[in-house]
Amino acid sequence: SVVVHTEMGNGVTLRVGVAPNDVATSVPQVIGRSLHEAKSRLWESGLNVGEIEFDGDMDISDRNRAKVYQQSALVDEPLSYGERVSLRLTTDSERVESAIAEVERRLVERERAKMEADSIAKAEQRLLDSIANAEKAMQKQAPQAQDDFFF
Repeated sequence: SVVVHTEMGNGVTLRVGVAPNDVATSVPQVIGRSLHEAKSRLWESGLNVGEIEFDGDMDISDRNRAKVYQQSALVDEPLSYGERVSLRLTTDSERVESAIAEVERRLVERERAKMEADSIAKAEQRLLDSIANAEKAMQKQAPQAQDDFFF
């Protein structure tokens, strides 16, 4: 808690936040969502909404039915609290569906790459364990061989 004493009538500026470079949240998937839903999801993740662009000339009713087809940060990208994510919206349902398919493809690709990296790391660990076990076995046999040689 902070206590500030000031004279009546004077203004007070209070700045509250987290340290810059404090990576603490990941970007949610907002592609395919309305502007209202996208803003809510970003705010729930501790992020701010950056620039908002609408394709073409849209009136209010078009903007209300528009969906996000592009976001400036990748889904699950780690960001600091308070960072901004810009959005582009359209009423073109094919463009939105194409963007959703692209995000899903990237997520599958990322998961596959992660699984491959995990698999390679596990194989490397098994190889290192095998080498260590072989070295231990050789060390156990080595003194006996030396003793036999000298006796």
